Amino acid sequence: MRTMTKHKISFYERLLVVLSYILFFPAFNIIFTERRRNEELAFHAGQAMFLWMSMIFVVASLRISLGIIFPEADIAFAGYFVSLLSFVFWAYAIKCSFMFLMGKKVLIPVISDISDRLA
Repeated sequence: MRTMTKHKISFYERLLVVLSYILFFPAFNIIFTERRRNEELAFHAGQAMFLWMSMIFVVASLRISLGIIFPEADIAFAGYFVSLLSFVFWAYAIKCSFMFLMGKKVLIPVISDISDRLA
């Protein structure tokens, strides 16, 4: 059983969490290093990773299903729709990063439950 610590988060660690929500890849730095022992960092890194994984899954499945359902439809329309959805996901990730910077706990409805169990 690993021990969880709660300590003051340094500027570098706060920057990693913010970039995890915005860019996805810095979450690996938290999860695969000793920073995962901090419960708050592990929670936010897991939540950011699950948020991005769900976005990638939704966008990929929409692209595939729109291509199958409407094969002769205008590809540009489907591209605009998926791009708009991607932008909404990304804007929500930016909102989550700002909420973290303000010191509020970010709770994404389904994802936070999964991340809380894994952190």
